[in-house]
Amino acid sequence: MNEIAALLMPAGDEKAPFPPDSRYAGLPVMTLTLPDGRDVKVLARRFVPPLEAVEVTSIHEIRDGDRLDLLAAAYFGNPSQGWKILDANGIRDARQALKDTGSRLVIGAAVQIRGQSHE
Repeated sequence: MNEIAALLMPAGDEKAPFPPDSRYAGLPVMTLTLPDGRDVKVLARRFVPPLEAVEVTSIHEIRDGDRLDLLAAAYFGNPSQGWKILDANGIRDARQALKDTGSRLVIGAAVQIRGQSHE
């Protein structure tokens, strides 16, 4: 994690109740006070790992009919892991991931960032 991300990551003992393979697993739960004085629980920001932290396992050439869930099922054995493909390629908008037939996507997993699991 870079120094700025470390400074922005809140300290807290309460963790979000997401499964271990979720992109939100391990994120701290924070309390936010609204302007009307009510307190609400929110998730801390999720930091995307830097591209150099990705361990590349494969390269996928995009074909017509590719879908993120199908690629995640093929490469990770779980269709809900498409976020790993987006992270490994620095893609923030999933709609952009598969739009260019013939372009290539990195398939891989990133190292862990404090409070977040990327395995």
